[in-house]
Amino acid sequence: MKSDVLPLPKRRFGSGVTDIVPIRGLENGGPYYIPDYIKNNGLSILPIVINTPNFAINMDQIYNFLEGVKTHLEKYFGLKNLKNKVRILDKEKESLKVSDFSEGSMKNLLSELNRLINDPLKLGAYKPNKLDNIAVIIFTKQTSRELKFTPYYITKLVFGEKPVSQVVTEKALGNSSMSYANIAAGIFTKLGGIPWRLNEVLPTANIIVGIGRTVVAIRESTGQGEVRRSMIGSVAIMKSDGVLKEAKATIVKDKEKLANWIARNVVDAVRSYIFGSLVSEVNVSIHYSGKKPSQEEIDAIKKQIERIRDTEKVKVNAKIVHVTDDIPHRILCKEYNMYPVSGFYWITSEKTAFLTPLGATELGRKTYYSFIGIPHTLKVTLVETTDSNLKPEEALIDSLQEVYSLTFMHLAGMNININEPISTKYSKELAYLTLSLTVIGEKFNINVPNETEFTRLWFL
Repeated sequence: MKSDVLPLPKRRFGSGVTDIVPIRGLENGGPYYIPDYIKNNGLSILPIVINTPNFAINMDQIYNFLEGVKTHLEKYFGLKNLKNKVRILDKEKESLKVSDFSEGSMKNLLSELNRLINDPLKLGAYKPNKLDNIAVIIFTKQTSRELKFTPYYITKLVFGEKPVSQVVTEKALGNSSMSYANIAAGIFTKLGGIPWRLNEVLPTANIIVGIGRTVVAIRESTGQGEVRRSMIGSVAIMKSDGVLKEAKATIVKDKEKLANWIARNVVDAVRSYIFGSLVSEVNVSIHYSGKKPSQEEIDAIKKQIERIRDTEKVKVNAKIVHVTDDIPHRILCKEYNMYPVSGFYWITSEKTAFLTPLGATELGRKTYYSFIGIPHTLKVTLVETTDSNLKPEEALIDSLQEVYSLTFMHLAGMNININEPISTKYSKELAYLTLSLTVIGEKFNINVPNETEFTRLWFL
């Protein structure tokens, strides 16, 4: 058995500034990339209050919160010196009321929100058909993730990728000093901005494909046995600098179709890289979340990769890796108050290792701790490698570095620690949201596409 500690990855911000602390990097260098439509047209923020049972908010709270978000957007994300800057639209005009969380109430809310989106100029668009620079902030009550007929899911169904939306609940309002930074980062990312990237590109993979799948039983009536099982798949495609390039999702009911859909998207990502880079060899790393990939999925991916070798005359080296935190083990360290050491890994076989992405980190004379409590341990398993020149343990160590580095690329906020790489986390989140919106769409006779593709992280 072998154990060691992986080097802590740095992040690159604007003006070539590198740091491991997001807020410090943004303060010194600004974001890595600001979209031109934001540079040229500024940012419009439209607040919408959805009054629900047991949720009360006054206008002073809204004013103060929006000003806090605006200040953070201007200070840390380079929006202070924009031509049109950050504009907060009239806050008192859009206040909606929901009597309960029934289908009927949510259908009325859906109609009200559709009325708004059908008037882009009122939303703050700089042209009638341009919604790129609009962020809608929804103030409403926090609800359970399992409940589908809630303001959160209705707003995601209506607004989708453009304009972006951000839900603010009483939890965020009660901890506004931390919420400002997180919400500002989330809005900027959803708008298409890149707050940061990995300082060094990953040497082990040219592209990384995260794959999320889920199977959910939906009871359509109270009768026994009337259950429909839907298979949901998603892929999140990242470049070697850790920046998400695109994300896709689909809903199918057949395992073979899902396996073929996943394989097709993997090979499309590889082909796109080949045509854009004109290379003779490509390294692709495929990160699975949830259950281990089936043999059908592995065979489908390998078959598609062999076709690329034949048609494009390009060598494709693929690693298929399974990442999960659904294990009982914790790796603790007495020296750091029983916290694990960040980046510590323990190899138990040539294809299996345990990793602690979050934990105690020493910087200079100070030790930093994750504020989520004792982090879970990840189990990383090398399922398959097509590179005959790479030994399984070498491929496993390469995978550990990828997983560890991508844990530092979460973009939903500056003060958020998530003990999972974005490759698996984002693909799972997209799969779950896709199913949730499909359930609502079916009830309301709204056609939600079976396959969707996104270039923005609007689903965070």
